[in-house]
Amino acid sequence: MSDNKYPSHSLKYLVKYAYINKVLNLLVIRSPSIFKGTELAERLVNQRIKFLKHLHALVDVLERINIEYVVFKTYRPVPETPVDIDICVYGLEDALQIVKALKTKFKIEICNVDRFSIGIRISDLGEYIDIYVYPHVANFIYLNNRVLLDNKQYIDVNEFNLEFQIPIPSFTAEALAVISHAIIKEGVMTLNDVLTTVTYMQTNLEDILALAKRESLDLAVGPFLKKLESGRFPARFTVLERFLAIAQRSMKRESFISIPYFLRGVVKKREALLEASRKVTYVRGLNR
Repeated sequence: MSDNKYPSHSLKYLVKYAYINKVLNLLVIRSPSIFKGTELAERLVNQRIKFLKHLHALVDVLERINIEYVVFKTYRPVPETPVDIDICVYGLEDALQIVKALKTKFKIEICNVDRFSIGIRISDLGEYIDIYVYPHVANFIYLNNRVLLDNKQYIDVNEFNLEFQIPIPSFTAEALAVISHAIIKEGVMTLNDVLTTVTYMQTNLEDILALAKRESLDLAVGPFLKKLESGRFPARFTVLERFLAIAQRSMKRESFISIPYFLRGVVKKREALLEASRKVTYVRGLNR
């Protein structure tokens, strides 16, 4: 570490492995004796602090309005710093109310509008927020919003002298959101996904399996657990595994009615989806 910058060559492989598995913060921030004083550690700490401040500012605004919402897939047991913040609400009117409320305090840019979500950027903070009515990929609904919202809970955030609470889904629902997102949306599971779901499964595995059955996501959870046992990450799901998970999920009414929009979206974004199918991870980079 003599150059006080990034880790020496002997650690670069470990850093790369942690990076593509979305556990770089866990490795660097939680191992200060190895990375102390490096530019990488300073950068990750600063990004984490900035993210937490932005999350706090967002929740502070939303808690003042009468809207039911949860932050999902964003604040995990593994201290990842995501590139955006995912929120789920019951309906489009709620999503528009959130945008309106945020506009009273921040400068807002509308980045993307899909049938079931609105993507915005808070210019003042440089922070991206995805507001979902239903979690979806190319307008295919892979999870019912009620699963996330009906059993929400508040958890304490306590990092870097920042203390506040955020509403998240039940741990059972959060685990299913991570799993279905990994196989249906991303086609890849990272070590972060594994550590997150294993943390929730320690006391909730039977509940997760029961919820997956009710939500027609057995064929998402099955391959996820199988690859979990392999110990090799990131792990890609096959086209067949993803197709079967989507086909089974289509049995649920809200997913079935979203299929025409999904098919149109696939046609429009076929090149991007084809490129995404070849990726080995879905990490978005260190810039946020």
